[in-house]
Amino acid sequence: MATSLSEGEFHRMQLQLIELRTVNYELEAKNKKLERDLSEIQEKHELLHRELGKAKQAINKSKKAKDAEALIQETDSLQRKLQSQEEEFRLQNQTLMAELALLIASNEDLKKEAESRKEQSNATKGEENEQSDNTDELRRLQAENSALQKKLNVLQEKLERDVPVQNEPLSQKSSSETPQHEGNRFFNISELQLQLDTEREEKLIIKAELEQKQKESKEQEAALQEELDKTNEKLKKKQESFLQLQAEKEELFKESSSKLEESQAARDRDQKYYKDQIAKLQAEIERGKKEAGEQQMTAEKQMDDLRQQLTELKKQVDVSGMATTHQLQEQASRYLADIAILRDTVQKLTKDRDDLSAQLQESSRVAEDAVAQMQAAQTERDTQITAVQEISKVAEKRKALLDELAIKYQKEYDSHKESIKQMETRHMEEVDRLQSVVHDHVRKISELSKQLPVIDELSRKVHSLEDTKGWLERRLKEIEEQLSSTTSAYKQERELLMNTHKTEVEELTSNHKQEISRLKEEKEVIEQQAERREAELNEELAALRSKANNLKQEIKDTEDEKKLHEKKGMTMLKDLKRQLHAERKRAERLQAKLQELLSEGNSKMEDLFRTPDSDIQAGDASSVSSWGASASGLGRDSIASGPQSPMSGNSGFVSEANTGEEHGDLLKRIGILQQEKWALEEKVNHLEVSNACMAEDILNKTSIIEHYVMESRTGPKHQSSHEEKLSLKKVMDLVNRGSDHAQQTQDMNKKLQAMLEETLTKNMHLQQHLELMSQEVVRLSKLSAPAIARAPPDRSAKEATPPTSLPLAATTAASLPSQIPNNDSSSDRDSSVASEENFEVISNLPVNDDPVIIDGDNIDFQS
Repeated sequence: MATSLSEGEFHRMQLQLIELRTVNYELEAKNKKLERDLSEIQEKHELLHRELGKAKQAINKSKKAKDAEALIQETDSLQRKLQSQEEEFRLQNQTLMAELALLIASNEDLKKEAESRKEQSNATKGEENEQSDNTDELRRLQAENSALQKKLNVLQEKLERDVPVQNEPLSQKSSSETPQHEGNRFFNISELQLQLDTEREEKLIIKAELEQKQKESKEQEAALQEELDKTNEKLKKKQESFLQLQAEKEELFKESSSKLEESQAARDRDQKYYKDQIAKLQAEIERGKKEAGEQQMTAEKQMDDLRQQLTELKKQVDVSGMATTHQLQEQASRYLADIAILRDTVQKLTKDRDDLSAQLQESSRVAEDAVAQMQAAQTERDTQITAVQEISKVAEKRKALLDELAIKYQKEYDSHKESIKQMETRHMEEVDRLQSVVHDHVRKISELSKQLPVIDELSRKVHSLEDTKGWLERRLKEIEEQLSSTTSAYKQERELLMNTHKTEVEELTSNHKQEISRLKEEKEVIEQQAERREAELNEELAALRSKANNLKQEIKDTEDEKKLHEKKGMTMLKDLKRQLHAERKRAERLQAKLQELLSEGNSKMEDLFRTPDSDIQAGDASSVSSWGASASGLGRDSIASGPQSPMSGNSGFVSEANTGEEHGDLLKRIGILQQEKWALEEKVNHLEVSNACMAEDILNKTSIIEHYVMESRTGPKHQSSHEEKLSLKKVMDLVNRGSDHAQQTQDMNKKLQAMLEETLTKNMHLQQHLELMSQEVVRLSKLSAPAIARAPPDRSAKEATPPTSLPLAATTAASLPSQIPNNDSSSDRDSSVASEENFEVISNLPVNDDPVIIDGDNIDFQS
């Protein structure tokens, strides 16, 4: 076997081995590349599968469009409900309008009826006047009838008594003249008594009718009030129902608008989500298309690279085979010597060859498997490419479907949006229209509510007129029946009375003629006496009128004197104000001077404590001297006895050596000044209270004075009855009463003059006291102001424990009686003034009731 193997075969076998190894290596490299490509393709496949799942999820999520449709259906149902509620509201408004129209129509009818009733009332006024005249006449006749009946009874009793007197003989005629005269006088008195009785009966009848009318009017008022309450309750219920309907409508409108907004927001969110999903899917599909194209390009490039590598490897194998033959030939010459050795090794090589052939078969089998795998991978790649193409087609179809759905949804959304806008515009127009209608209704209702009292008044008047008309008609019928019955009875009685009266008159005429002649003579005498008395009374009236004129002149004189006193008080008040202004200026100058002295230092502390007292005393003297002769002496006494500054006595203790002691002394003095200031503030407050009490007292006393003055001006009463019937005694009583009243007015005027003089004197004294107190307050406040500014902590400590109030009321009350002159007419009033709160005085002016208020160092005269 070893001899049968030639060199060419060996060389060929080696070449085949090398080729097989190279092919094996190449196939292994290709296999590795294909495995890498397979792994990448599988990863891409998984990615595409995941994206496909996402797309399927998106498609599944697109089922939410049904939810959107359900929301749209809900919005449609809500809109239908809204429309139905608007229709109900419209119907309610229509019913309200119909009720308003009915009310307006009834109002117009009532107005027409009221106008007709007014015309009827104007037409029936004459009839009512006639009826009232008839009723007055009937009432008078009834009263006269009752009075006549009473008189008839009296006359019958009198006739029974006078019959035996008339049957006496004529010899006693002279003695019976005086009773006849008395009977004539009794007849006149009986006539007057008859008139009085008729008037009384008329008053009783009128009272009964008035009470009946009042009862009927009260019943009518109660019924009308009940009707008014019922109508008010109905109106309130209607207004409440209207407000409830309006509130329900607004709530439903808000709910529907909120639901529409929510559905629109949900649709907008779904549309945005679907748009985003479609955009993502489109981007993923484009990416997949690009990656598939890139993979195809890379696969083609790899195939071309593999072909080129195969051709290059074949060339290399050819080149390497030629080189190896040359080397083998060279080695063959060298190995011929070693053939013997090699033959021994041939057997080994044959064994190796068998092994290599077995390996080669295995490698060829492995290569075939690799080729088969490569073909399967290629077929899988082709199937995957086709699947990718199909997926891309499906994706394109789905994209087209999604685009169509998006377009469709967009169109539907636009149509819904337009319809919603139209509905909103229609709804807003309807709401505006309804609001305008509601405003018109509210305005009409307000106008009608304004006219309701007029309607109620008209209805009350109509009801009252109807009731009065019915009552008057019934009353007229009753009165007519009574009148007919009473007239018939009265005629019968009249006939009987006329018959009896004729007999009596025929008997009494003879006696009356004689009495009339005698009475005429007496009447002439009485008339002459009355004329004389009238002349005397006229003279007395003239004298009384002259006295009244004199009294009026005296009252005018007293008023002029009062005005002069008022003018004097005003001049005094102006003087006080001028002095107050001068004191304020002086206080300002003193304060500026104090500040200058404080700035100069401790060397001029003595001047600080010495100069204000002298200046204030000089100012006091100047201010008091302006009062004149009436108050000059009192001003000097009050200034001499007035309070002085506590710092004037301690001015000699200041020295320049020990400044600490001076500082302590200053703080003590500041504390003392603060206490004095607080005491003065309490005094001022007490003065303010006393001034208020004085103002109230003056008001009360002026009202009393006015009351007495008004009573004094009242003259004697003039009687409207017949003056010729007054007796001489009454006229004399009237004259005596007028003279007594004039004497009383004169006494009252004297008392008033005395009271005015007393009040003027008291006011002068009180003004002097007030001026002194104001000067002292100004002085102390000016002294304590810089010290308080330098020591604020001590002020707060002192303010925590304010000083006790000083008994100002007792001292002023004790000093007042010595200054006020004693007067007998005003002793009671002085005791009452002293008893009220231990301090009661009259204000600075007698007529002007303006109180004086003292605030710190300011004095204000309020007008």
